[in-house]
Amino acid sequence: MTAVESAIIEVTDELLEANPIIEGLQDYQRLNLKEATQREITALLDLYLRRRTYLQTSLDGLQALLSDGHPDLAVREISPAALEDLQENLDTIAAARARFASNAAVGLDPQPGVIEPK
Repeated sequence: MTAVESAIIEVTDELLEANPIIEGLQDYQRLNLKEATQREITALLDLYLRRRTYLQTSLDGLQALLSDGHPDLAVREISPAALEDLQENLDTIAAARARFASNAAVGLDPQPGVIEPK
């Protein structure tokens, strides 16, 4: 099982858990509750609705990845001329890159030397 398939299962489970909570909070909103209690219910409902939207968007994206053949990405076949063009550019980039070197210290490993009397 791929990571995407595992994520689909996890997100689906979270959506299934959220739906009855959302329904219950909506039921609470229909009751004759005090205003402060209604605000608390509405705030929590808004959080769950927002989270459900994010989860659904994530699920849609994950399913789109699978539909697109994820995780496989085939090597693209191109014409010999296009491949030669890429290779020529790669060669010139490599040549230019060879003209740069790091100025960072190669390494520090001080070793005490032999102490010589004066």
